[in-house]
Amino acid sequence: MTYPGPHPITGDHVDLVLDNTSVTVTGSSTVRGVTTAGQGYAELTLCDADPQHRRALEATTSVQYSLYQGGALLYASPPLHALHVSRAKSGALIITAAP
Repeated sequence: MTYPGPHPITGDHVDLVLDNTSVTVTGSSTVRGVTTAGQGYAELTLCDADPQHRRALEATTSVQYSLYQGGALLYASPPLHALHVSRAKSGALIITAAP
């Protein structure tokens, strides 16, 4: 499970390892692969996280995550370099990361 591919994978919670901190975000979350100019990126979209989680995500340099649906593992990322954290119009957090 090293690249999620272009089709979105949606789960109900995500376990994240950010630098040396662990965070669990509950709610609809989606991961998908994006390719730009030959470079592959993983894009993780989280439901509107609480401010403490948002600050941790914005400050991190590395991220690794596992996406679950009903307790079943759907996708587990390798360790990634966090490149960018932004907000969607819906308020969701979008984390862009690459190997």
